[in-house]
Amino acid sequence: MRRFIWVWDIGAVIRDHLEVVVASCARRIEGSFSPYIAECLALQEGLLIAKNLGVQMEAVETDIVRLVHETQNPLSISDDSPLIADIVNLQTEGIFSSCAYVRANDLAHLQATSVFSLSLNSTFVDYCPVFIFIIVVTDLSP
Repeated sequence: MRRFIWVWDIGAVIRDHLEVVVASCARRIEGSFSPYIAECLALQEGLLIAKNLGVQMEAVETDIVRLVHETQNPLSISDDSPLIADIVNLQTEGIFSSCAYVRANDLAHLQATSVFSLSLNSTFVDYCPVFIFIIVVTDLSP
């Protein structure tokens, strides 16, 4: 039996209370897992960077309703429990207060595509990459 190994590009963008980008990352990971798990891994990666930088966030945003539900109701965690449990533990540590649903997480998805164009994993701290800057400005516009 042949198993397929997928290549996933994940991204995370960390903003402060003024919505200013303080860090972002993009990673390429390989594995046989669902898009849901890829989204969880992206969230976990962003949270670990925030933790390492000492950044505490009011809320994290994702476009996956199930992920919001499982962070708000840890007792409902499914078979992906070790990964979700890690995310909930980061919440317990005070890295973020809540998880909110957003219709489209364009900024994080654009950051993830940078792995393809740059051909490497990257982390930007105290710098907003030019290729996501226009979305940041658009998000801040009334």
